[in-house]
Amino acid sequence: MRGGAGWHPSAEGTRETPRDEPQAAGTIEAQQNPVRLSAIFAGLCLAVLLAPVALNAYPPFVDYPNHLARLFILANPGDPVLSRYYRIEWALIPNLGFDLIGLALAQIMPVETAGRVFVGLVIAVSFSAPMALHRALYGRISVLPLLAGPLVFHRALQMGFLSFSLGLGLAIWGVALWHGLRGLGPWVRFALVQAMALVLFICHLYALGIFAVFVLLSAISTAWRGGAIRAALPEALAFLLPFILLLAGPSGDGTGAIVFRGPAEKLAMLALALLPGLSVAHFVLALAALSPVILARPWGGRMVHPAMRWPLAALFLLYWLLPDRLMTSQNADWRLIAPLGLVLAAAAEGPMGRPRTAIALGLAAVILNTGAAILADRAWRASDQVFGDLATVLERLPEGRELVPYPTRAAITTAFQPPAALHAAAYAVTARRAPVPTVFAHRGQQPIELAAPGRALWQDWLAQGANRSPDAGLLTASDGYVLAIRAAGERPEATALPVDGETVSESGRFTLYRLRR
Repeated sequence: MRGGAGWHPSAEGTRETPRDEPQAAGTIEAQQNPVRLSAIFAGLCLAVLLAPVALNAYPPFVDYPNHLARLFILANPGDPVLSRYYRIEWALIPNLGFDLIGLALAQIMPVETAGRVFVGLVIAVSFSAPMALHRALYGRISVLPLLAGPLVFHRALQMGFLSFSLGLGLAIWGVALWHGLRGLGPWVRFALVQAMALVLFICHLYALGIFAVFVLLSAISTAWRGGAIRAALPEALAFLLPFILLLAGPSGDGTGAIVFRGPAEKLAMLALALLPGLSVAHFVLALAALSPVILARPWGGRMVHPAMRWPLAALFLLYWLLPDRLMTSQNADWRLIAPLGLVLAAAAEGPMGRPRTAIALGLAAVILNTGAAILADRAWRASDQVFGDLATVLERLPEGRELVPYPTRAAITTAFQPPAALHAAAYAVTARRAPVPTVFAHRGQQPIELAAPGRALWQDWLAQGANRSPDAGLLTASDGYVLAIRAAGERPEATALPVDGETVSESGRFTLYRLRR
């Protein structure tokens, strides 16, 4: 029987294998050892995906320098310099996944190592989640979801949305647990969904929304077919408490417009968001990672499990309707593409009773994941080189002095190159205990906020820094040190300051200036 535990195969039209149908010895052996076969291939795939984390120090994620800086501040609450500029304010708010887990890790290891361990955790959870969901939907282990391994390097992770990326993997794991325990009664399901909803609320609000879409629509569709729509009530009630916490919690102090992308750009994002980079190799790899859905039909299986059809359709509709910028949230719609790819790979039905096919798929998964790891490692090695240049420049910065970033417009437009131009200076917090205005420190959104001195200055910089370089007025109001950032290939004169300043140090894309008073 193909239905998972608690699933009703008669309602979904699953097929039974006749008892008197002859089976090859290899088929019986493969069916008796599916866990061992899948575990071997899964272990190999996960090992190659984690290789870039183990071999390189600084992931090329846009927000990563800011996350490390914030973690350093949280791990050093009594620092005499940083405590003057940043105030730690813990509250029950979303988007705390990296801060809570990273802070726990920082108690036993350096902040930079804690960041890498967290990234490794994100990759492991995201990689294993489709396998868990496939097992819950079909009641058996399969190597098919391993083909989706390259999708763990999705665009949202490249942007540095670490808490969301962890929450996404946990959300898919939560959907898998919910499907696997559907036969245990309504209030057991309520307790499970309630616990997962609270965890995801703290981890990231968008992850909670994705979990709610899959659970609620799956529950409603099943209850609708059974003629008892009230059966979906426990799942609906489980999301009430996180909603109350959101309304009662502190609100962010930022404001912003609602900005939509055009249909053509939305369509292009579907192809570009699955993997970092825009090369032909990345594009081919992204398509190959979705091969489980394409190959399901020739094997006589489902392209999408019935329980996933409504939620996937709803998530795709939300992607088209969701703005790119929603008040203080940037790149909101980008975050919905990764769950579409991961769940699609988990919802496709793989070959059954075909040991040679399973072995071939496992080998193909290892090759695909190795290719993704090689491309990721190339980007991460480039990021390490840039951070090495940055560390060289910052060695001349006096410890504890304020530092204002000054990126050129070319550096801003290439912000996806490692590291992000607007956030590179945040590394000075970790390296030199230097307060910088680019650390995420918004009331009601992060567990730290800006404090005097410099709050008005830095908030002004944050308000305009995403669109243009700081003007001369902001530079002269700083403590005298400016980190000029230019894009790869730009000449040093491209970062000439609009005020007088002497060069303190220079390396690669960075120049450290001291302003003349």
